[in-house]
Amino acid sequence: KLVLATPDLTINQLANKVGRCRKQLHKLFRLSWLSPRIVDAIVSGVQPKSITRRRLIECELPIGWSEQEELLGIHA
Repeated sequence: KLVLATPDLTINQLANKVGRCRKQLHKLFRLSWLSPRIVDAIVSGVQPKSITRRRLIECELPIGWSEQEELLGIHA
C-alpha cells in the first residue's frame, strides 16, 4: 500500500518519509513478488520449517517463482 500510494518516491525517499531503514524496507519490498505457492504454504502452515521470517528477509530471493520454490524447499 505504501509504495502504491506514493509511486513518485524512491525507496530512499519512502524510507525517510516513514522513518524506516532503507535496506530493511527494500528487503520487505522484495517479498511482494514471493511465489504464490510459497505464500499458500505459509498461510496454510505447511511450509518447510526452514522458511522463517528471518530467512525470507535475509535471503537473496530470485525473481523467478520456480527458483524461489527450489531455494526455499517448496516442492510440487
